[in-house]
Amino acid sequence: MSKLLIKIDEPVAPPAAAGWALWQLGFRPFYLLAGAFAALSGGLWALQFSGGLPRPYLPGAIWHAHEMLFGYALAVVVGFLFTAGRNWSGRPTPTGPTLAALALLWLAGRVLVLTPFAWTAAVVNAAFPLAAATALAGPLVRARNRRSYFLVGLLALLGLAQFTVHAAMLGALPWTGKLAAWVGINIGLDVVLFIIAVMAGRVVPMFTNNGVPGASARRHPRLEWLALSGLLAVLAADALGLHGPALAAHALTVGAVGGMTLGMMTRTSRGHCAPMGSTSPVISWCRPPRSCACCCRSRYPPQRCRQCWLRRCAGLPPSHCSRCATGRY
Repeated sequence: MSKLLIKIDEPVAPPAAAGWALWQLGFRPFYLLAGAFAALSGGLWALQFSGGLPRPYLPGAIWHAHEMLFGYALAVVVGFLFTAGRNWSGRPTPTGPTLAALALLWLAGRVLVLTPFAWTAAVVNAAFPLAAATALAGPLVRARNRRSYFLVGLLALLGLAQFTVHAAMLGALPWTGKLAAWVGINIGLDVVLFIIAVMAGRVVPMFTNNGVPGASARRHPRLEWLALSGLLAVLAADALGLHGPALAAHALTVGAVGGMTLGMMTRTSRGHCAPMGSTSPVISWCRPPRSCACCCRSRYPPQRCRQCWLRRCAGLPPSHCSRCATGRY
């Protein structure tokens, strides 16, 4: 497990390059796309939830989970790995037209899941993490940075989990339907959490010490071992279909994934584009709403019936709705 504890340094400003700055570092397009998509997808999910939009072939909650995980979270992960990969390998990661093509591939996946072209959406969405894995593998292999190879495998595993979701919904697997699709989603979530745990073990203490003089934050290798081993156990359980309740999943997604991705986006982007140690009131004010959303979403179960949802929003007592009681919406 010690091989997973990768040395990550503060960002070093790369030499000025010709062309548009957006395509000079991996985090720039993917953090921007992830942030814009997170804001837009909330409205799309609300419209679907209330019946204001026709459902795509990935229905309701599966679309929501798929897009938050393989859309938003994966974009942040790829943007971070492309940026940090330069420091790990000392070699350039995708820039210019290659980076733009990868961003376009991600964007095409977000659009296609809202269309009737199911198999095209499946192939394009699964192709993005595989293409990102290939692009990350190049500089790592050339630098012989074997300690980082596992990240290439995790990106490939995300592509496999994503394709499992689509194949299950399209009836292309022996075990098909929503249950099989949720297995793919849960495996994808476990992989993202594993990446976050590995990165947090190294990045958070270093960034804390650099940003807060005298903090003396330090790593605890045994705790990292325990966390990563626990995630591997959860991954095995999810692969067997032994996933937990939705409230636990939302504590991990809105809480752990949402908090870590927000922190990494703001910290790494300002590390590259703003004076070291500087901050912004906007960044400070965006964190409490996310924490409140995590607490609310982890405390209250979903109400999928539109009438029951409106009653809850209005503060009225829940009705005895047969659709919510039976799960038939």
